[in-house]
Amino acid sequence: MNQGGGYSYLTLPSENVPESVDGIPVKTVDKISVEEKNNNLVIISYIEGLQDDIYIFLKQNGFKNVIYYDRRFLSLSIKERNYFNQMYGWNINVSVPMLEKNFYEDNLDLKIYVVTSHLNLHKSRGNILLPKYSTFIQGGAALTETVMCELRDNLGENNISYKNPMYCELTALYWIIHNEKPHEFMGLNFYSRIFDLNEDQIKFVLMNGIEAILPEPAVLMPQFIFSNGSLKDYLKKALTKVCPSYVGTFEIIRREKICVPSNIFICKKEIFYDYSKWLFKVLEVYENLLIENEEEIPPRHYGYVAEGLQTLYFLHNSSDLNILFARRKFLC
Repeated sequence: MNQGGGYSYLTLPSENVPESVDGIPVKTVDKISVEEKNNNLVIISYIEGLQDDIYIFLKQNGFKNVIYYDRRFLSLSIKERNYFNQMYGWNINVSVPMLEKNFYEDNLDLKIYVVTSHLNLHKSRGNILLPKYSTFIQGGAALTETVMCELRDNLGENNISYKNPMYCELTALYWIIHNEKPHEFMGLNFYSRIFDLNEDQIKFVLMNGIEAILPEPAVLMPQFIFSNGSLKDYLKKALTKVCPSYVGTFEIIRREKICVPSNIFICKKEIFYDYSKWLFKVLEVYENLLIENEEEIPPRHYGYVAEGLQTLYFLHNSSDLNILFARRKFLC
């Protein structure tokens, strides 16, 4: 919520609402005055599928100025890009020229997995025409009798499909690294979000030295779990146990409030597998810590944590990787 030049988080009342998150006040809907409802701007920055319901709720409760989160709203400015380039060595470049087909080989060994789900059946696949190097994979297939596509994350014994409500698209990623054959380049996209690059551009950059394509970083995303209460301390403990050399970079990300969002990426197979195996190792230790300490875990929690961990992995290893940051395209 934008209030007189400053910002605060706005949430529903509950027993565990903190007074602030990293110095930014947190307010509950029931504590907002009529004057604040009339004069302040509320930006809905939440799961796309629930934004309409939240908008209606806020309007019904007297909030006059409510807008949806423009997905470019938190994108890096030119000044911020230069800052991160200088501080961390990230080449944050979001423009790729239109290219002729003779700039790349058409037989590039590329496979991009596009995660869909029975929960999104009403808006998945129908209007999405996949290029030949992409294929759908159904996440959370163990939780439904609906079969949406040939690849499903519950096929075979080596899967965590039942964890989909907490792990989101990561259950599909887990299945891929344990059950699919490697390709020279591999990627993970989502039915509602992909990179804003056409087929020629993706092939060109991969054939010309780019080792990983990531979403353009965003600043201070509200669901960025590194700044979420005491749970971040458990994550730090998990990192200390699994990969202590990453803890310094973890603290940088928490302080600077940067995130590579959406859990989508395309990269060389060596990076794809190294990142994915590292990710699940950290999440396994983190999840066990939360269970041992009987913490209450919200839905989709580990999917959100993975956004921060993806940021951590690639920032920590950025000096050894040639990364292209690209804008995202939202399909529904």
